[in-house]
Amino acid sequence: MPEVRQGDRTCTQTRSRKRLLTTQGEVCAFTGPTPALMLEAAHPYSYAEEGRHHDQRGLLLRSDVHRLFDLRHVCVAPETGVLELSDYLVKQPCNASLHGQAVHIALHRNHQAWLPRHWNSHRISRA
Repeated sequence: MPEVRQGDRTCTQTRSRKRLLTTQGEVCAFTGPTPALMLEAAHPYSYAEEGRHHDQRGLLLRSDVHRLFDLRHVCVAPETGVLELSDYLVKQPCNASLHGQAVHIALHRNHQAWLPRHWNSHRISRA
């Protein structure tokens, strides 16, 4: 596994975010139009394990939603492209409306290749 220092992660996260803002615009993939300063580059794989960002697989997410995505409380059903929330989040009024909603961007072939891995780890973590 490549060594990842915090400064490296921050620098590459920033570059990845800028590239995603250019290609996807100021849109949270899960909640819709969002000011750029609230968006982060999220990836359906572990950067710590991969050692690099794959922009074509990245998603722009609001920082709070990014955290929930990383914790596997929010995922995208690969066959439908709709959001599924953990049982805990479905019970929270501030998040429940996301459950079953379609993503707000076009999912490309590269997204579709990686989202099943995130989905499978989500399903395992909920078991």
